[in-house]
Amino acid sequence: MKRNLLSFLLLSVLFNLALADQIDKIFEVRIPSGWTPKTFDLSKSGGVAIYYVPDLPEETIGWESPKTYLQVFSPAGRPLFDRILEPGGWFFGFVPGDKILLTENNQYYLLDLQGKVQARFEDPYLGDRDFIADLFGNELALSPGRGISSLPVSVIDLKTGREKFRFGPITVPKGRFKIDPGFCFLPVGVDSLYIMGFGNSLLLGRYQDGQKIWQISDIGGNIQKAEFLNNDLIIVSYYDLEVPKKERSKYGLLLISWKTGRIIFSQEGLREGNKYDDWYRIIHIFRAFLDDDDSLCFISGEKLFRIPKVKENKWDANQMKAYKIQFQGKSGELDDKLMMNSDKSLSEGKKRRPEIIRNGYWAEVDGKILRIKRIDLLELK
Repeated sequence: MKRNLLSFLLLSVLFNLALADQIDKIFEVRIPSGWTPKTFDLSKSGGVAIYYVPDLPEETIGWESPKTYLQVFSPAGRPLFDRILEPGGWFFGFVPGDKILLTENNQYYLLDLQGKVQARFEDPYLGDRDFIADLFGNELALSPGRGISSLPVSVIDLKTGREKFRFGPITVPKGRFKIDPGFCFLPVGVDSLYIMGFGNSLLLGRYQDGQKIWQISDIGGNIQKAEFLNNDLIIVSYYDLEVPKKERSKYGLLLISWKTGRIIFSQEGLREGNKYDDWYRIIHIFRAFLDDDDSLCFISGEKLFRIPKVKENKWDANQMKAYKIQFQGKSGELDDKLMMNSDKSLSEGKKRRPEIIRNGYWAEVDGKILRIKRIDLLELK
């Protein structure tokens, strides 16, 4: 009787573990022979793209510029197309409208989910400017990063592949800033609107007439980064505009309605000597998103911080909870072949934290199988 009971309990545990693995898993594919996964991306509609590099030692890949390989699947896991990218090519990911952005032969290409080229355009500063997609899949901005004031911003019309607007380069008055001024540029994608930040100021303007619809003259510090949180909100982070003092510095963030310029949520983190508060650590390096409950979430390292939405456009930081992000393979341990977005071959990987994509998914490599799973969270007391 006891033996039968133990057998039943063991089978129940194994069944539940297998069921949990199936629930967490959203996608599975066999890795093509001769390739190893480099990174992956998920579109908002659930499409999957897997980007591969040759399964070669790091030293070989480091000295060569090899061909790479891209596979794209439907939300149901059906293969849609694949493509060999010539040496020097690169897959950036999905942009709004279920389009795929990549570079090849020193050109940007925008593909649909069938692999057809929707637009192509050149960037004379390829490699020195970041790309920023708009909200609706109509425009793409090629923008210099912080401290690069010698390059202009180019806004590309994705229907024609042509430049529709150019801003800059910015002339920085000598001696005005003690540190490199921060810079951000976000194309909205409708009504010729754009959001631009420089130093400690932020504005919403229009391409043609240069009209400023709203402006925040001082956001609280030097802009670190800005991005769309959803179709109504942007999140902006900043740090000390002055040279940070040895014993004290700060980071801050703002949640802003991009249509009105109204600040919805604000928070600052402070450092005193070697002591940091929680917010300083969160804002220093973070990824922000709204979850299915519209809670404001921040991923920082292997932790996720969640702030509940208490009413329309209001989040209560006092109710913030912290969670540990758990990456578990079949053995319950972090798979030592998890190397997404690494330069080493996955087949010779070292143990490290995998990259989280689309704010809630990670990849597990098990032999020749790649699985994309939802992250697991363990609440920290």
